[in-house]
Amino acid sequence: MPLSEKQIEQLYKFTRTHFVEHYDLQTELVDHLANGIETQQSSIPELTFEEALKLEFKKFGVCGFNDVIQEKTKAMSKQYRVLLWRFFKEWFKWPKLVLTITLLGVQWGMLSFLKDPGLRYNIGMGILFFLALFTMYYMFKTKKERELFMNKCGKKWMLGELIYNYGWISSFLLIP
Repeated sequence: MPLSEKQIEQLYKFTRTHFVEHYDLQTELVDHLANGIETQQSSIPELTFEEALKLEFKKFGVCGFNDVIQEKTKAMSKQYRVLLWRFFKEWFKWPKLVLTITLLGVQWGMLSFLKDPGLRYNIGMGILFFLALFTMYYMFKTKKERELFMNKCGKKWMLGELIYNYGWISSFLLIP
């Protein structure tokens, strides 16, 4: 017998109370729990939803969802890193690469007009420092927006966390 919407919501609440904070991980676990509960209820029809949930949760052992959370987090992080790497590699293709090289050439050309190498270095480092500050400002701004969005919808996505965390790395790479 398929589970009702109310029971599915109970499963989401159950996973949240057992410290599964990311919605995509919750969805994986809810799917697993729902399949297990449906299987148990089809084999033992007099079993209630709560009893079947307890039996299904016992299968996860003493640590509960912790082992599964670690495995899923590792697998999903790898999947998301592959996705982000694909976007990163895409930057180095035809139109974007030419634009980047052109902008760097323009900057180098403008700096080459300066006679003093120390001044050239300081201006170049100043530009990089400005870019790092801009990136950090943008990260703080988007963090507030993300928190407002999470409070509004009540869901925290692992992909969003991963992208946000990798964004910080880029800001520190720009610091001279």
